[in-house]
Amino acid sequence: MSDLIGYAKNELYLLRDGEEDEMQDLVEKNILELIEVFSKQGHSGFSGNYVLSIFDRLVRYLPITPLTGDDDEWNKCFSKSNFFQNKRCSRVFKDSDGPYDSCVRTFSDDSGETFYQSRDSRESIEFPYYPPTYPKQIILENRELEDYEDD
Repeated sequence: MSDLIGYAKNELYLLRDGEEDEMQDLVEKNILELIEVFSKQGHSGFSGNYVLSIFDRLVRYLPITPLTGDDDEWNKCFSKSNFFQNKRCSRVFKDSDGPYDSCVRTFSDDSGETFYQSRDSRESIEFPYYPPTYPKQIILENRELEDYEDD
């Protein structure tokens, strides 16, 4: 057993805090399978980080090279004549106002316990565009959720 597999098993054990959970058993099995494959590949620090960064983007359905904005990257959405979704990154759209990423920001109104998206999550973009892996997390203070949803 590699050090990585042992480390992962210990961390997953600590996550449980002594609790039995059938769903967690399945998730841990899946995680350990991925770690075993990664461990067998024998990566150095450099190649391991490179593989993880590419893998992370691909499993999130994010492109690993910048979007070009070329016509062949778009699908027409619904029956609207000027509303398109990017084929390579489903959170990128364009309409008569131009292209935008619909998930650049997420918001929390409970001190970071949970996050949500709204119309304010979007941001206009220019091509070439490399979508960020994670949205900016913004914690709202002194603002009621109802007020925010009406924006």
